[in-house]
Amino acid sequence: MATNRPRDRASAQQLLDKIRKQNGYVGADKFREGIPDPIFRREVEEAFMLQHQLIGPSIIRLAKNLYTSKAHFVIELLRNADDNSYGEAIASGNAPYVSFHVYPERVVMECNEDGFNEDNLKAICATGRSSKPASGQPSTREKGIGFKSVFTVAWKAHIQSGGLSFSFQHQSKDSGLGMISPSWEVPDEGLDPRITRTTLHLHKNGAVETKKDVRAAIKDQFSDIPETILLFMKNLKRIHVAYYSENGQQISSENYTIDSTKTPNHAVLTKSSTAHDGSVTKQTKLFHMTTYQATNLTKIDSKEHAEEEEKPCTYSEPQIVLAFPLSETLLPLVEAQKVFAFLPVRPVGFNFIIHADFVIDENREDIIQDNLFNHSLLDGIVEAFVQAVLQFCLHETLRYQWMRYLPGRNEKSWSPLWLSLICKIDARLGHEAVLYSRNSCDLRGITELVRLPSSFVDRDGEPLFDEGDSKIIISQKYKKEDLKILRQYGLEYVGMGSVLEWLQNDLRSCFSSRMKSPNTNEGWHTQVANFLNSILSRGSFTKYPEMMKKIDLIPLQDGSWVSASSGPIYFAKHGDVEVPSDINLRVVSRSVTNQERLAFFSSLGVQRAPVKLVRSQILGKYTNIDSTSILSVQASKRHLNFLYRSEHLKDPSEPDYSNLKIFDHDGHWGSAFEVNLYIANDEAYGPRVLTRRTAPGSNPGAGAPGCGLFFVNNEYFKDPIPCSQKHELTWSDWFYEKLAVSRYLDFSVDEGELSYDVAYLQKHRPDKFLGALCIWYRDSQAIPSDLAEHLRETEVLVRDNRFALLKDAYFPTEELERTVERFVGPDVFFPWLQLDTETTGPTSQFPWMELMKELKVGTPKTELDFALDMLKYVLDALQNQSLSPSMSKLVDLYHHIQSKYLESGDRSEAAEKIRYKKCIYTPHAERGCDWAYSSDCVWRSQHNMKTKFPLERLYGSLLPSGVTRGSSLAILFKTILKIPDCTWETYVDELKSLRNSGCEDSDLIMDIYEALRRIRSKSITFPNEAFEDNNLIYLPTGSGKDWHKVSECVWSGAVTLRTGVSLDKAYQQLEDLFVWFLDVRLVTLSMAIEELKEAGSRAQVSERDVIESIWAVNSLLITERNPPNPKELVELNIFPVKHPNGSVTCASAATDFFVPDRESLRTAFSRKVKFLSFKLEEVVRLQPFLEWTQMNQRYVSNHASSITSFDGKEAILITNVNRQIRNRAHALLRIAVHFESPRAGSSSAVERLYEVLKDSEIYETEGIICKAILSQDGHSHEVKVNRPSVCVDGDESSLKIYLPRNKDEQDYAFTNKLGRWLFAWIMGHLPTQAPRGLSWSGVKATRTVLLAPLRMLPTALEDFGIVAIDVANRDEVEQFESLLTEPPQEDSPEDYDGLTTNGDGSTTDIVGTASFPTTEASENTSIIVASGNWEIQANSTGPLIAAPGQQVDLATRPLPSTPFQQPQLIEPNSQNVDLMEKIIELRRSRALLDLEEANLMQACIMRGRPKEISE
Repeated sequence: MATNRPRDRASAQQLLDKIRKQNGYVGADKFREGIPDPIFRREVEEAFMLQHQLIGPSIIRLAKNLYTSKAHFVIELLRNADDNSYGEAIASGNAPYVSFHVYPERVVMECNEDGFNEDNLKAICATGRSSKPASGQPSTREKGIGFKSVFTVAWKAHIQSGGLSFSFQHQSKDSGLGMISPSWEVPDEGLDPRITRTTLHLHKNGAVETKKDVRAAIKDQFSDIPETILLFMKNLKRIHVAYYSENGQQISSENYTIDSTKTPNHAVLTKSSTAHDGSVTKQTKLFHMTTYQATNLTKIDSKEHAEEEEKPCTYSEPQIVLAFPLSETLLPLVEAQKVFAFLPVRPVGFNFIIHADFVIDENREDIIQDNLFNHSLLDGIVEAFVQAVLQFCLHETLRYQWMRYLPGRNEKSWSPLWLSLICKIDARLGHEAVLYSRNSCDLRGITELVRLPSSFVDRDGEPLFDEGDSKIIISQKYKKEDLKILRQYGLEYVGMGSVLEWLQNDLRSCFSSRMKSPNTNEGWHTQVANFLNSILSRGSFTKYPEMMKKIDLIPLQDGSWVSASSGPIYFAKHGDVEVPSDINLRVVSRSVTNQERLAFFSSLGVQRAPVKLVRSQILGKYTNIDSTSILSVQASKRHLNFLYRSEHLKDPSEPDYSNLKIFDHDGHWGSAFEVNLYIANDEAYGPRVLTRRTAPGSNPGAGAPGCGLFFVNNEYFKDPIPCSQKHELTWSDWFYEKLAVSRYLDFSVDEGELSYDVAYLQKHRPDKFLGALCIWYRDSQAIPSDLAEHLRETEVLVRDNRFALLKDAYFPTEELERTVERFVGPDVFFPWLQLDTETTGPTSQFPWMELMKELKVGTPKTELDFALDMLKYVLDALQNQSLSPSMSKLVDLYHHIQSKYLESGDRSEAAEKIRYKKCIYTPHAERGCDWAYSSDCVWRSQHNMKTKFPLERLYGSLLPSGVTRGSSLAILFKTILKIPDCTWETYVDELKSLRNSGCEDSDLIMDIYEALRRIRSKSITFPNEAFEDNNLIYLPTGSGKDWHKVSECVWSGAVTLRTGVSLDKAYQQLEDLFVWFLDVRLVTLSMAIEELKEAGSRAQVSERDVIESIWAVNSLLITERNPPNPKELVELNIFPVKHPNGSVTCASAATDFFVPDRESLRTAFSRKVKFLSFKLEEVVRLQPFLEWTQMNQRYVSNHASSITSFDGKEAILITNVNRQIRNRAHALLRIAVHFESPRAGSSSAVERLYEVLKDSEIYETEGIICKAILSQDGHSHEVKVNRPSVCVDGDESSLKIYLPRNKDEQDYAFTNKLGRWLFAWIMGHLPTQAPRGLSWSGVKATRTVLLAPLRMLPTALEDFGIVAIDVANRDEVEQFESLLTEPPQEDSPEDYDGLTTNGDGSTTDIVGTASFPTTEASENTSIIVASGNWEIQANSTGPLIAAPGQQVDLATRPLPSTPFQQPQLIEPNSQNVDLMEKIIELRRSRALLDLEEANLMQACIMRGRPKEISE
């Protein structure tokens, strides 16, 4: 509290005058009044000027710096206010505050400080002095400016405090004495004496714009007051700023407060803003505050500080403040914060506020990085941070989250100053206990603790293994992201060596081991397995995998635990089959089913047991009966299960199963190879069902006593073994097929008697005897002759529970029963074999007819014999009955016998005629009635009907052979009863009836369609709507819908579609009915393409469907001139691709594959690359499809390259002049120069090449090696091929050429291959001779030079446009030229072969009329070759052959059949020849080229390219 304050106004004014005098200041008015003499006054003024020069440097410097500095006058006022004393305010319970009232022309500041005293007044009237204690904060007071900064915005500052009321005045051009020389002002009597008021009168002089700028700067300075400024104030607790309009009305206000009284080290900042409309907004921020008094700092190096400014200040103990933002829940608020030097400078990357007396640059934009004083502050900041961390460690939540304030060392590029701070924090924290360990309240250092990886912590947050000392592991309450921050400051993961030690300790524990405990959950085992497997995956460069393999981690089936290094260990299963554990193999415990755990064992070295080893061990166990006597049924089952499931992997050398023994139903050992063993199942004809007791009764088979058999123990079939996918045998079938277990009762004869069990069956179970016999026959497929004879004489059960000898009984076929029913009736006994319903019917699996045929029983010898047998039983039945109900059947039977008799030629008495009545008797009435009205009948129909009775058909079998339309029955029904034949209405009604009844008799329906076709052929019309509206087209599709509308059907012709109901295959002969009459649609290309799209878009693409669709599209493309763009289609999986392993999958065009247009290449590379899965002949047929989809660019012939070499075998020099190139050296040299060969790059190189060509030698040999090369999917594949080839071996000084020794191969190689290989050598790069890209023209020119007569070489070169050279032709022209009599054959589109003669050896003459520049450039037709009335033409759309009134596309259609006329020889130009070659190749690839056509076109291709004909 001030003690030397002025007591009253007089003492205050005296004090003011005293200070004015001390500063040597006299007011202007008094100066004039005291010295009226102007001369003397001038002398005094000069003396004052000299005095001011002596004391004026600080004043002058202050005045100069005032307007060039960046001083923030508001902050300077706040600093001054904070430095004041507030003893009286605090004593009265008021918080220290400062307020600013900002008016357009003035700023009024008020604060409740204790008031000015003499020391304060002296200090404010001086430069570089302060009455406050040295604070060590010089850097924010702009180089001694302090309070004087107000003169940047004001020309006058009026201060009123207590009895004092004075002002300072200063303009921009003044000397500065006015800033330190106070003038008395009349005080405001209404001011509270406890308030100090400072009124700043803003500048009035200057331009209007300048004044506006000053006002704006003032507002900006107040707006820039950060809400955090109170954090760094020692005294002030509130700051108030109010803004006023011109008329003095308050516009808005802002209020800043700080409350640090509620919680130690916590400060609550509140900023309230009141807008002009009265609305209030409020912001609150919470900080944890830590202050630290820095000591022993480096002195500030600043030349701007005068000695008088530095003497009272010390910079050795500034205060450092760190503010850590907190959320409302007292959690770290991680946000980038700024660095402060009282004012905010800028954010540098820290999540907490740093406030210190940093030296900043002149623009206040950054801390000076290389300033020593700033560096000396860093240690204090570090200590403050550590102090804050220790405070955090005492907080309930912040103790586990304080590290979020740590700066990330690797997150950004730090400047040297701040990187130094981070390093110091790191080093300092390394010596402090700031972290809690697991299960402990003690703090430990960062480097003293370790972190557990998340994979080593279970779902409860505990370590997978007990670590023993929990004090070395950091607390689990720290979050993962926070631990990640600490890792940058020395927190490491636990070492793998420690983990393995913990693991071993767990395994050694007998009772508390989590690994061995059966109660440990599978989730824990999964996590442990994954964790340990991750260690193994680190490979051999660490020691831990080997250490782990020595730990007893693997549980065996016998209960022991062993290590991976202890010897071979096998999994308990091979695939899904259990490996027996009793066969002398160490097997992992079957209780281990966790897949991750099993994968970990696999990484340790546990293997699947080899099938051969396991099977050998199992079979070996049965070689000694003693070793298997202790086996249980379950052990035996496991043995057999493995043998069964691995049957397909059986080694050919493995012994059979004859030594295997199995348990019977009584638990005894036995071998099915030695005694009959059966499987006890519930099959109707199984041995157990047939031989067990039956209940008493009157029916056959009742009361059977039972028969004892040996059955396989039922334990083998409990929990049945699933069927192996590797072979077709089921578990039971495997017993039958491999272990010799009997499936059925064995029918055999022993000493003239049936076997015991079969005899029991015939006697006690006659109802099952025949079925058992048939089943046994189906299984054995043969009946011995003695058994067959015995069975024929055996009594068997027939219908009506009667017995008859087997040889006298009949098998009840549908046809025979229908005949008996027709002629005998249901009430008459007939010896039909009594069969189970399970053994008959259309789906019966019993081979009855084969059995009857084998036994020669059950079927009639002839139809007449059967008829006589029927007559016998009918007569027996009618002996004591009324004849009327059966007489008609008897008469019919006689008619039947008569007809059969007549057919056989053995006639009997004539049959009675059928008498007619008013109603018509229908012998085959399907509706169950014997009589029908004439309206219900028709006479003639091609088939049986449901809606009508077709009498001709029903009675047809009754009429004698040869009866015609004029027969008595026909006359009766047709003429007398006027029953009509079938009409189309009848057939339509019949189809409706068949559809409604669900009829599936396709033959019957076909007959109706045939009948309709015949009616249509008679030009009888009927409405097609009947078929559309009533779904009258029958075709089963498998989808449940068999009857279809016309609109749902298509007629595919040669093309088959899956979509739509295709009728052509089912009704091939009815095309005129369905297509031309019922308007069934024909298949189109768009339909086929859509079907192919559908097939290629499926999740599971069917190869068969795709291929069928491809052929459909291909067939339709042939006739389609403008097919759609296939781009979208080829992106689908529509190409069947055959892989090197033989598998075929459907792929899109994105898959790399070749089209096999050369069989030799396909065969050679089939096991190396992928091919389109079509044969060569299919590829030829698929030419339209391949061209449309641009797959012709994938012809393997276009992608295969070849390499030839000479293996050094014997080679003989060829002397034949026709096999030399030295007399053609000059022509070849011209080719080399023309195509800019690197071998002819200079005149000397040209001469050297000429000499090499002239000295070249050609040999014949058998040592040429030819290899073909293909590249696919980035891999190159090479195979050796056996075909005629050439090897060119040369360098800059010599050239040797090797041809095959075989004459035919040599001729072919010389005429077809040498040109290309020689041109490749000519174009090779020196000195490596690597060939460049070959010109097709160069290849053809080289071939022509090799094959042309020597005298025609200039003409040949001129035809190819080869340039002349300056080198003289020194070739020795041979006197004899060997003329080639046979043209070379064409090898491929890349091999130009020359002229081909006619098939008979003659040459076809052709008349030429016009040249053809280019196909693409010509829209008008140009005639290439003309012959009589025929022309081969070419236009923009392709080559055509034109005849009178017609044109045919040469690329797709055969030529017309009219033969060509006799043409005459011409010389077509080279462009026409090129086109003709392409036409020949195109038509040959599509199998359209015949001999006559080939002779016509190939005659245009001359060996020497004749001179071009001009138009």
